[in-house]
Amino acid sequence: MKILYKIVLLTVFILPLCIFELAYANSPLRVAIMPTISKVRNHDEVILYLDKDLEKTLHMPLNNTTKQVEYLDKYKVLYAMEDTGFTQVQNLDTLKQTADLLNADVIVGYSVPAMYERYFHSLISYEDAPLMQSYISLKLWVYYRLLDKIIVFSDKEQYFDSISTAGALTELAKDGSYNLVKRADLKNLLKQSIKISQEENIENKKGDL
Repeated sequence: MKILYKIVLLTVFILPLCIFELAYANSPLRVAIMPTISKVRNHDEVILYLDKDLEKTLHMPLNNTTKQVEYLDKYKVLYAMEDTGFTQVQNLDTLKQTADLLNADVIVGYSVPAMYERYFHSLISYEDAPLMQSYISLKLWVYYRLLDKIIVFSDKEQYFDSISTAGALTELAKDGSYNLVKRADLKNLLKQSIKISQEENIENKKGDL
């Protein structure tokens, strides 16, 4: 009889509570990935690389199953950026306003203030191999609402030597984005935000009981 009573108690009270906590622990974190902004034209391959690299960096394994993160629609993110003016003026105010408009827990994106790729011959001897000069400056913008943390980091990469794939703008963008992501500790702070969000959801629902 006592064993039967314990089973009933587990089924009626404890098991629903566990399911309740699990469901709210998995309430998704709203993440907005902004498309890369640059006024420089004719280098679409760089913009495409930066966009894809950021998506890859912020990807959470098994997210289709765990539902830890909700990645906001990229067109909605772009419209919000236009509404707040972030596409024209990148600063901390327009960044936070964009996050608020989207009700995003995390918002992140790159801007490219300048980049160029040039080719020319040496002034000393026209017969020498052509030279290549390339340059890119990057900014990484991040706002974590739950951590009350705003990050803006800058990086500059340049190349001046004989023509080589090492001097291509996409290669410089790889180096720059790697440095910025490492400095910003994006993945770790994203995980911290997920944990805080889950804890808040559980506590809020417990308070409603």
